[in-house]
Amino acid sequence: MRRLPVLPLLALALPLISACTPPGQARQAYLSQFVGQPELNLINALGVPDRVYETDGVKFLAFVENQVDAVQPMPFYGPPYWGASAGFPMQVVQWQCETTVVIRNGVVLNFSFRGNAC
Repeated sequence: MRRLPVLPLLALALPLISACTPPGQARQAYLSQFVGQPELNLINALGVPDRVYETDGVKFLAFVENQVDAVQPMPFYGPPYWGASAGFPMQVVQWQCETTVVIRNGVVLNFSFRGNAC
């Protein structure tokens, strides 16, 4: 009986497993590289923020992402429709993620997320 080589199989499986990373973790990993970096580096990478608020020398930059999806209802399998959507309307789902970045003295301190698409 011949054994399969484990290392090549593992090397092929790792990219597939890493593709299953939740979006929030990927976003957090991407933004963590900017902590301790100048504000300009963040703006160059993310673009101009949607909102800016400043108080007591601390600046808050808000980057908002919106997406709207139309979801088709599941087909109804039964008489008399057999696969039709049975008159149910499409559902509209709005996804939003707001990323707030905290900056003090021109340096990125931290960030946070809010919304149903983070």
